[in-house]
Amino acid sequence: MITGRIQPQRDLFRELNEAEQPGRYIGGEFGSIRKSDPSFRVALAFPDLYEIGMSNTAIKILYGLLNAIPRVSCERVFVPAPDFEGALEGRQIPLYTLETGVPLRSCDLLAVSFSYELLATNVLTLLKSGHIPLHNADRDQGDPLVIIGGPGATNPAPYGRFIDGAFIGEAEEGFVQLVQKMESLKRGGASRADLLEVLREEPAVWFSGKTTPTRRAIWQGFACQIDDSACADRDEVPPSFGRGFPVPSIPVVQDHGVIEIMRGCPQGCRFCHAGVYYRPYRMKGIDQILCEADWLVHTLGYRELSLSSLSSGDYGPLQEMMLALNSRYKGLGVSLQLPSLRVDSFTLPLLEQLNTVRRAGLTFAVESASEEHQAWTNKLVPLEKIISIAREARARGWRRAKLYFMIGLPGPDPDGEARGIAEYVRRLRSAVPMEYIVNVGTFVPKPHTPFQRVPQLLPDQASRMFQEIRSGLPKGATLKAHDPWMSWLEGVLSRGDERAGEVIEEAHSRGARLDAWTDYLRMETWKETIARHPGSDEGLRGFPGDRPLPWDKISLGLASGVLKREELRARQGELTGRCLPDCQDRCGICTPETRVVHRSSSDAPDLPLAESPRRIGTDGKDREKSAVGISGEAKEGCDEQGRGHQLLLAYTKQGSAAFLPHLAVVRTFERLWYRLGLPVELSQGHHPKPRMSFGQPLPIGIESLDEIGVVNLQKNVQLDKFSARLFDSSLLPEGLRIQKALTLRHVQNEPRIPAPMQLYGASVFLVWVENRTDQAVLESFLLGAAEAGGVLWNRKPCVAELLLPREAPGLGRLLKEHQGRGVIRGRRLASLAPQGEPLFEWYQNHREEYAQAP
Repeated sequence: MITGRIQPQRDLFRELNEAEQPGRYIGGEFGSIRKSDPSFRVALAFPDLYEIGMSNTAIKILYGLLNAIPRVSCERVFVPAPDFEGALEGRQIPLYTLETGVPLRSCDLLAVSFSYELLATNVLTLLKSGHIPLHNADRDQGDPLVIIGGPGATNPAPYGRFIDGAFIGEAEEGFVQLVQKMESLKRGGASRADLLEVLREEPAVWFSGKTTPTRRAIWQGFACQIDDSACADRDEVPPSFGRGFPVPSIPVVQDHGVIEIMRGCPQGCRFCHAGVYYRPYRMKGIDQILCEADWLVHTLGYRELSLSSLSSGDYGPLQEMMLALNSRYKGLGVSLQLPSLRVDSFTLPLLEQLNTVRRAGLTFAVESASEEHQAWTNKLVPLEKIISIAREARARGWRRAKLYFMIGLPGPDPDGEARGIAEYVRRLRSAVPMEYIVNVGTFVPKPHTPFQRVPQLLPDQASRMFQEIRSGLPKGATLKAHDPWMSWLEGVLSRGDERAGEVIEEAHSRGARLDAWTDYLRMETWKETIARHPGSDEGLRGFPGDRPLPWDKISLGLASGVLKREELRARQGELTGRCLPDCQDRCGICTPETRVVHRSSSDAPDLPLAESPRRIGTDGKDREKSAVGISGEAKEGCDEQGRGHQLLLAYTKQGSAAFLPHLAVVRTFERLWYRLGLPVELSQGHHPKPRMSFGQPLPIGIESLDEIGVVNLQKNVQLDKFSARLFDSSLLPEGLRIQKALTLRHVQNEPRIPAPMQLYGASVFLVWVENRTDQAVLESFLLGAAEAGGVLWNRKPCVAELLLPREAPGLGRLLKEHQGRGVIRGRRLASLAPQGEPLFEWYQNHREEYAQAP
């Protein structure tokens, strides 16, 4: 049993080798922040797997802002998959933070970003795996405070027994200051009970038993203007990102840089919880967006940028912003995505801007098919407008589009809803013959919306409607129906009370885990558990009249009566106008301190769009004066345009990096070229990527002192001009380090220099076991390796050197065949050419320039 800090690669070697994705649990990413001696430690959690949590924008923002507080260390933790959860439990090792391996129970605060109700059991997994008592009443001085926040926390009643508080609203307004205050108090000797009292005095914090209203915190600073000099004055990180955030070392669900261009939405769709939660709508200026984009591309190395908002088309100077970004990254292979575009914001120039590098998907969120139904929801999506856009898109090469609908929305003709969706698609397909993916989900009425009291469509009803839609769709259209039982469960939890909390706890005890994943969801367990708790699913039937709601004591800022007014307007088919600075239809959110911030195209700066903009480097200096530029323009330190230039690297892969799969390492180096500003050569096609090649992949868990990789360049570069940054290990994840580099030039009419895998002939490995009890496993492995063509020498009781030629089975296969994974440790000592010389030395005979790490 381990009681101190956990070093995963040392303490959990066997468990990581047996885990499905060990890269989830090792940390060490580029950009992660470690503080040596903090006085207050926050474990920042997203209650899902690493791949989802590291895609979450709120986690990134909070990480940077909290780490910007002196003496506060904010460290990440995510939910372990069931295999690793079981491994930790079997070893009695607590779940730990990724930055320093501190057990969760040793932190001062566990802050959980809770965005979705089906993450409920994951919160309990965090507590249980972290050795924190599930019930707040059972925690003592040695336990952290547990708080949740985010859109999923606006009905905190089901979670009251598990949490010490729920922060309602935007964390930038109040939560960061609250953590700062708690750090100061703890440093002054405050106990956990003292900190709990301070937490519960915060107006935006709800807790079980609280009798006074809790009011949402709203951050007006989102839309504060900054200029380029502000970016330079704050090192390399834009002020909006605090101290910055890590770049995931393994692929995640949304593996791109995210810029939140707008918060809130002016449209007022009556089914939309986020539209209420993030009011009022506020826009960033283009200068700030460009500043953030530069940092994401040139410092973090992202080649895909997502311009995030609830309704991107409502960003005032949208056209100017897209022109500025596309011009800024012309020739760099950087693609832009604009999710959440409303149909009425699509224009021909915008389609052209989205198609400059990588063709974006064409998506239409229709929701309701008939105009009468659309009036109920306050979201008009005319079929004629979609037909017009689809025709323009098809003429420019698009051949596929996605359509999103919901069934079960309140409306005038519920029996004709499915038929109307099928007819809508038929008419569209007839007018514009493209391939259509028709995504349909069941509407889940959410708290704090005009439809918060309506009943929810039951799964059997939804299934029948899905079948009716499927049978009515034309050829060329495919239905993708969201599981109606998942929507049913979401409905139980989103509008539940304390009884839903009892259900969550029992379902978790019976094995419910990762319920948002269809692969893990145990729906029968949930059905049985809910049936054992009468009334826990009461919210599905709705809340008639003035019956009290479980979330009545939570105010998102709307004036009394606004939701009832909007529900009445829905039933009358009456529309509500957009949210604007001069709005005459007040909802109560806007005050002199909290107001809409709207920017029209006249607010856009005059940009020299054809020029290459100033880029800020990690030292806060103008990168236009650095050695090489990724755009391929002539810069100081670059020769004139050459032919067939390459940069070849020798690097090591040790410690936590040994658990990164080969493709993750390749992706890491793709981003490194952008961080260095190298003029890399990009592939052709809709998704340009750097042209590069690497040596023989290693099995998970095996280290190396001699890895090799090569990238094609648009021109030659002078190594001495940028080698200091090339050998700077802080630009790579922990455990990866470049040791040597050389430049190559292919001479015209001479044979091409082979890629590392073409030239590879053998590897020399050091293999060993930590315990003599595992000696038999090692002996079996070595015997099998020798029989397969390997050569052994320097053989000792628990260690040996092994040469594996290219023709022999790979090291990973041999380890698996002889049950050596997780038992035998290994390190590649050398990668050899067929003649037996080290690969890198072979390439040195063709070098133009050579450099070595100091």
